[in-house]
Amino acid sequence: MRRSVALLLLVLSSGGLGCGGSGGGGGPVDTTPPKSTNGIVWDKGTLWIAALYGAQLVAVDPASGAITRGYGADDGLVRNDDLVLVDHGAFVLTEPEDGTVSRFDPKRGREVIATVGSNANGIARCDDGRVFVNREINPGGVYEVDPKGVEPPRTVTTDVTTLNAMTCIGNDLFAPLFSLAGGVIRIDRETGATQTIASGMVLPAAVHQTSDGRLVALQSVFPGRLVQVDPASGALTEIARLGSMIPDNFAMAPDGTFYVTDFVNAGVLVIEPGGGTRRIEL
Repeated sequence: MRRSVALLLLVLSSGGLGCGGSGGGGGPVDTTPPKSTNGIVWDKGTLWIAALYGAQLVAVDPASGAITRGYGADDGLVRNDDLVLVDHGAFVLTEPEDGTVSRFDPKRGREVIATVGSNANGIARCDDGRVFVNREINPGGVYEVDPKGVEPPRTVTTDVTTLNAMTCIGNDLFAPLFSLAGGVIRIDRETGATQTIASGMVLPAAVHQTSDGRLVALQSVFPGRLVQVDPASGALTEIARLGSMIPDNFAMAPDGTFYVTDFVNAGVLVIEPGGGTRRIEL
């Protein structure tokens, strides 16, 4: 997730942010650590993490923190923010600076499949394979993109702005309103009709569904925390606080473990089902 000026002002220094190296599917494994961690997905015991700064995509062993595969600018990647897995081991990535959405196949490289405008940000893949993306700054908007790049993007709505990492549940998208007086909204993926289902959050950056059906949101600051959201009442139940990190996105393993990325540093906070925490340093 790309951060707005409001959040960037909270970061005093993010260090020297550079580029990653090559990690072509048939060549040597590239284990260049990213400069930060952003979008993240769980896939069969592996964490796939996008790095906005450095144009990287890395595969991480969640137990050891070891990078088991890496791709970067030499593989055609540009600065990518959020991602979903699609068919045949490919990914669809949002690219905020270029305003593009690309399909990346480790064996075939990167192909731009849609242009939606600057600050292309959150992305969600529905159970039926349809893919939706949003933009984080005005004029905002939510768009459906063809993961194969055959059909042009379809505008779902331009009535919502400052969106971030979102999820798809049935025919609805659930997205965070990334503002100081933020919350979670429901968006009908066909009509674009929106409904606020929760409020009272400071810069919520991501919304996802757990394997057991709970809706969980990430609040970036004041404090950084994970909260369970009741879609019916809007009630927020705190799951965990995230300490001094600036969290960016999160993924869940089938056993209930949360993996929270760090916008500033190359690390992942692990929150175990019993409440214990540990940090993976990449």
